[in-house]
Amino acid sequence: RDTSLQVSTIWSILLRDFELQMTTPLPKPAYNDMVVGPDAPIMMRYKRKVFLAPEEIAARQARYAAGAAAAKAEKEAAAAEAAQREREATERNEAAAAAAAAVAGAA
Repeated sequence: RDTSLQVSTIWSILLRDFELQMTTPLPKPAYNDMVVGPDAPIMMRYKRKVFLAPEEIAARQARYAAGAAAAKAEKEAAAAEAAQREREATERNEAAAAAAAAVAGAA
């Protein structure tokens, strides 16, 4: 039980801190032991990940916030324009209905 936790911790740290890439093709499984493992050695290439500095994180967050604000403003402008077109169409329809009623009342 403790060994499983230790192995899980090791893998978590490796996957978090390193970029792993296989340099050999995936070997076939070897069924000759109690635990199935690879038939041949597996060669890996690894490289430590570069984490962002706090300043870079803040700059990226600021760029994202500016982009999100611009997108929101654009969406609101489009909605306002659509509402204006709807109001104008309603006014035209009401004017046409009033004109039709006036013509019907005059006849």
